Amino acid sequence: MKNGKQIAQTVLTTVLVLFVSQSAMGQGSGAGTPPDPIVESKLVIARKLSNEAEALFKKGHWAASVAKAQESLIIFEDVDQPPGTHLYWRLARSHVALGNFEAADMAFKQMVRLLPRGELASDNADVTLPAYIEFLADMGREEDAKHVYYSLVREETFVGVKSLNSMGDEQFPVLIIFDQDAQGDYWPYTPGRIKLATRLAVEHLKGNVKVIDGVRRDFSQELMDAAKIQFPGWYLPFAYEMIKNLDEIDEAKVASVRSLTRSDREREWIDKALRWYAADGADQLDPNQFQDMVHADRLRQQIPLLEQKRLELMANPTSVSCGKAYGKGF
Repeated sequence: MKNGKQIAQTVLTTVLVLFVSQSAMGQGSGAGTPPDPIVESKLVIARKLSNEAEALFKKGHWAASVAKAQESLIIFEDVDQPPGTHLYWRLARSHVALGNFEAADMAFKQMVRLLPRGELASDNADVTLPAYIEFLADMGREEDAKHVYYSLVREETFVGVKSLNSMGDEQFPVLIIFDQDAQGDYWPYTPGRIKLATRLAVEHLKGNVKVIDGVRRDFSQELMDAAKIQFPGWYLPFAYEMIKNLDEIDEAKVASVRSLTRSDREREWIDKALRWYAADGADQLDPNQFQDMVHADRLRQQIPLLEQKRLELMANPTSVSCGKAYGKGF
């Protein structure tokens, strides 16, 4: 028969076992452990160094910015925490400015690895990925540039990105591709074309007018002027100007724009856009009919090439834009 001391020890042991079991269950169900004060203090330093690297980057002090960024990355790696994508973006851009192209490529790869797996959408993809595409194009890496470009434009939506192709931002879908595909708008590849197509994929065309240093700039019109050079004979810049100046539309101008189209689908977009923007009364197009027709996100989903490239990035972590470049990676 147990004495009082033995009973007390048995009860204490049972309580401890239950406590440990419940703690383990809590951790398994998502209960977090308290932050490590040492890790937190290191992260404060890493972020401070990252901010200093950003300030130096903005001043064009490339070498000093690289040094600060690398100091920051050492600490992030030490505590096994990923930095922000913009830290790698600035590091890559600084290396480009210094002519360190191999180092720039590695930084760009690490940048893309931090974007959500399975999709390239993020709140700053409109800045980070175009910089990488431009770099690849300038390096003469056509296939790599196209791969990242296709993966970028395939995304259904961009969180926080004012995409030209999103509903309400663009009158006509931009479906530019650089390989033959019946559902896309094929153009032979040039570095200038893919850089402009990337800008068209992530920027507004409507109302993008700003005053910089006292000078009024219409960025939408600048894009269209550049498109006339890079994509000669493309209907969209002229269709854009026609819709922009509704009061000046006449049959000759409409016929001229229609003559530049390359498919029945493009001609239908123009005809229905005119009804949507300019017509009155019973002939006016139902808003839902027009918006459903020109929903570029859905149209991009119908281009097999874009989905193929997106899946390749998901399946192959050593591909051009998701490869483990150096260090442990994230």
